[in-house]
Amino acid sequence: MAFDLDSLLNDGKKIYVKNTSRPMGHIVLTFVTAHGKSVPRNIPRTWIPICLTDTLSPDIIAQSNELRQFLNKGILALVDPETAQSELRGEDAQEESERLNISDFSSKATATERVLSLENQYTAEANPLNQQGPEGMVDPVNNRVKSTLLRVEAKDLTEREAVAEFRIMEKELSSHDLTYIISSIGEDGPLKRFAFQILSAHQAAVDTDVVNDEAETEDPALVEAARKDQQV
Repeated sequence: MAFDLDSLLNDGKKIYVKNTSRPMGHIVLTFVTAHGKSVPRNIPRTWIPICLTDTLSPDIIAQSNELRQFLNKGILALVDPETAQSELRGEDAQEESERLNISDFSSKATATERVLSLENQYTAEANPLNQQGPEGMVDPVNNRVKSTLLRVEAKDLTEREAVAEFRIMEKELSSHDLTYIISSIGEDGPLKRFAFQILSAHQAAVDTDVVNDEAETEDPALVEAARKDQQV
């Protein structure tokens, strides 16, 4: 069933949104009260739905042009309230919610020089002004993947915390990234299982595309000839 912001508000439903920015980052929405006071609302870098009506009144949400712009641009996406509540009851979502409540999560441990170097390299490679020379070979593995795995190795992150981080950037993970994660993790834990699951989904999508491409390239004349042979 189709729904939009106004229909949800008119029906008295809770308003849930998902952070769909790419690459995903923290978003701060500014709402304005009837008295002209600005109220910032943080939308964290996470894959779970965030409920706006838990902290904001429906009237304030309805008057927010900024929220509507973010929805129209695809930076945020509305989530059906029943779907959101069902998703939030899941074990993974509850762990992610707990993670978000730990304000010092990202700085819980001191990053090593190697991790910082990788993060700086990732930032440099993301800059379109920095062009790779013809003699250089581009590493297909995302440096954010490498730095996260280094933090797991250094015991700065648990595997479950790393899964939460990779789930946030799931749409950015390539098959190279997932294979690298699998080969870097020795034990069959939550991180390896997550990587196998996403890699299997990638492969299934590729297989579907191949089948569709083959179907589209069938010669109509051959198909018609085969049909006539069957009739004979």
